[in-house]
Amino acid sequence: MKDYNTKNTNEDLENITDENTKLSDNPINAFLQKNGTKIIIAAASIVLLVILIFLYNVNKQQNEKDATIALSRIEIYHQAGEYDNALNAPDELPLVRGEKVIGLTEIINK
Repeated sequence: MKDYNTKNTNEDLENITDENTKLSDNPINAFLQKNGTKIIIAAASIVLLVILIFLYNVNKQQNEKDATIALSRIEIYHQAGEYDNALNAPDELPLVRGEKVIGLTEIINK
């Protein structure tokens, strides 16, 4: 009985070895086996880079929208010739839609 099990095990190992040899004969499979982790790391890096670029663009668009709103609120004072109010926007200025009006210098700093 031992001989039969040993024979089967040896045959199975030979079959597995033959299959691995056939897989490694293919240049694409050999390349993937050799550089698999590098390929995975590179792909993950590219995906992460794309996500970061997307988040940067979304944040940039939101900042531009906020700046446009702030500029439109302070523009009234600039057109009226109240340049000190337009630059610094003191706290005495009335709220617009429940939000404090910010001056041009603060818009630039943000």
